[in-house]
Amino acid sequence: MAAIRRSLVLACAILVGSRAGDAFGAPAAQDPQAIFEAAIKSFDKGAYALALPDFERAAETSGSPNARLYVARCLVGLGRVSEAYEVLQRTVDDATERALKEPRFAQTRDAATGELAALEAKIARVVLHLEEEVAGLELSVANAAVSAAKLEHPLGAPPGVVVVRAKAPGRVPFTREITLGSGGVVEVRIELPREPPHVAATPVVVTPPPAGVGGLRKASFGVIGLGVAGGALFTVAGLRARSTFSSVQSECGGARCVDPKYVNVVENGRRETLLANVGL
Repeated sequence: MAAIRRSLVLACAILVGSRAGDAFGAPAAQDPQAIFEAAIKSFDKGAYALALPDFERAAETSGSPNARLYVARCLVGLGRVSEAYEVLQRTVDDATERALKEPRFAQTRDAATGELAALEAKIARVVLHLEEEVAGLELSVANAAVSAAKLEHPLGAPPGVVVVRAKAPGRVPFTREITLGSGGVVEVRIELPREPPHVAATPVVVTPPPAGVGGLRKASFGVIGLGVAGGALFTVAGLRARSTFSSVQSECGGARCVDPKYVNVVENGRRETLLANVGL
C-alpha cells in the first residue's frame, strides 16, 4: 500500500510539475510540485480541510486522476462521503481511460476502485429515473442539487430519511421522501405531469349608476315609507272613527243625537275622521 501511495505521489508530482506554467498560475518561486507535496504533508497530519483546496486546484488545472483521488480522500476525512463517492466514480473512469495509453495510471485506477467499493458499503445510493426529457429540469437529493446529467446514474447519499425533489417550468413539482440504508440502492421514478391549462376568470364589471340616480333612489325609499305610514294611519283612525259613530247611533236609536252628553264623543269621532283623511 505504501509503495502504491509513493507511486501515486510521484506520478502526480511529475504531471503537475510539467504544467508549471499554467497549472497554478503562480510565479516560479511557488513551485507546483512543492505545493502538492505540502498538501500531502497536511493530509498525513489529518489536516484535510487545509489540504483539500490544493488537491482540488491540482485536479482542476492538471486533470490528474491522482490529484482527484486525494480530493476524494480529503472529502472522506471531512465526512463528506456523498461528495467523495462522486469524485471516486470520476477518478475510476478517468484513470481507466488514461491507463490505456499511460500504464502508470493503472495503479490509480485500482486504488480508486478499491476505495469506491469500501465507500459503497458505508453510504446509500439513489438512482433517479425520468421517462422523458424535460426542459429546465431541477433536481435535488437530501437538499443537494443534482445535475440532470446524473439521471440513471447512482448518486451517493447519507443513510436515513432523505427527500427527492424535482421541478420544471409548466410541470407539477415532484416530492418524495425515501428511507436509505447503508450499502443499499433505492430507485426513484420521477413523474412531472404537465400543469392543467389555466383558464382566466371572466371579469365582473360593475357599472356605477348615472349621476343623480342615488339621490332619486333615496327619495323613492322615503316616499314608499311615507305611503306605508299614511296607509297605517288611515286604517287605524278610520276604524276608530267608524266605531265611535256606530256606538253613538246605536245608543241614540239610529236618530240624530242632540243629547249634550254625546258632544265630546261626536267631536272625538270627527277628529279621528280627520286623521284618517290625512293618512289617506
